[in-house]
Amino acid sequence: MIAVGEPAFFRGYNLSRDDVIRIDVIQQLMCKRTLNLDNFSLVHAINAQLYFSRKLDALKIMTAEGLLTIENKIIIITDDGCLFLRNVAMIFDKYLQLDLINNGQDKLTQPLNTSSLTNLHGSKSISFSKVL
Repeated sequence: MIAVGEPAFFRGYNLSRDDVIRIDVIQQLMCKRTLNLDNFSLVHAINAQLYFSRKLDALKIMTAEGLLTIENKIIIITDDGCLFLRNVAMIFDKYLQLDLINNGQDKLTQPLNTSSLTNLHGSKSISFSKVL
């Protein structure tokens, strides 16, 4: 229609089935702080554990840090993990391009090097392990 000089009637993105599935995962984690993989599998007619097997492996690092738990096929963001909700959701965002460092691992799997961080005034930042 635009090619013939008429105004566009529709505007937006065409979402694939995968896009819709990932949107739902991210929304559930961000809004409800929980994701029941069995229920999710039923709703989307997939095996969520197989569909997201690589992503669930990536969450093991966050589980070890106490940011979330995975028990009985239910992902639960802990109170400490609330501060890192976006980081958890990023695991499921296929369009997010993370910078690769060192030997091809993404920043989420690397320890934070606070020795090179500076604050707005140019002085070195203090390091911390976890905010409680």
